[in-house]
Amino acid sequence: MLALFVTPRVRLLALALVVSGQVEGQIAPGGPFRGIVVDPNGEGLREGFVRVLLASSNTLITRLTTQQNGTFQSDTLGPGSYTLIAWVQGFRARRLAVAVRDGETADVGQIQLDLAGCDAPGVICDDFGLGPPDPILKSGYVQLRLECGADLHDSRLYCPDSSVPARESTGVDLRLTKAESGIYLNASNGASLLLDCGGARQSKIRIDGFGPGDQICVQTHGGFRSHVFFVNDVEPGSQSITLWHVTRKP
Repeated sequence: MLALFVTPRVRLLALALVVSGQVEGQIAPGGPFRGIVVDPNGEGLREGFVRVLLASSNTLITRLTTQQNGTFQSDTLGPGSYTLIAWVQGFRARRLAVAVRDGETADVGQIQLDLAGCDAPGVICDDFGLGPPDPILKSGYVQLRLECGADLHDSRLYCPDSSVPARESTGVDLRLTKAESGIYLNASNGASLLLDCGGARQSKIRIDGFGPGDQICVQTHGGFRSHVFFVNDVEPGSQSITLWHVTRKP
């Protein structure tokens, strides 16, 4: 598991995310839906990115942004079960299960976000008090198309239609595939995945509905460790995903 060390001296690069609250899809009238996104000190986080998905299919229903005090609200959600994903640049995404009943207000209260850590894209950390960090072997963006794989040691891509000989594709750590049940990241060549960088190692993870702020950790085929962040939304029709990774020595 990749250890993250964060101090109060973390500096966040300024990045304004302005996303409209436009509803995507047709749903029946329901009750209001609101909450507030806060940092670990309980302060409201402005320009937070809030996505609401249908729980049954992970289909995106609406996107919202938080106000200056961290609050958000939608009056357009119909009755049903939803997954709410709250995220702010420099913080870790958080997922909540939410039920909306007809004519009632669904108030999820405070949603506290933790700092994303020094490996996250768009974050700069002071090294004061952090101790000697593990050497970084490679960092950068990787855009994975369906059925393609990536070697996280050198950020190289391997696709079925590439000219790379099959014998060289043994370096693949992650492969993006699609099945009837959804879109998956698969570990290859002895690599393993940890959802949100915790819990048991897995050979594959379903990533429908994932997006900015979501992260996994990868124990690569070569024994290295990669901290991987999602950069864009993963929707049912997605043909590719963009990832930011930082690969370190064990």
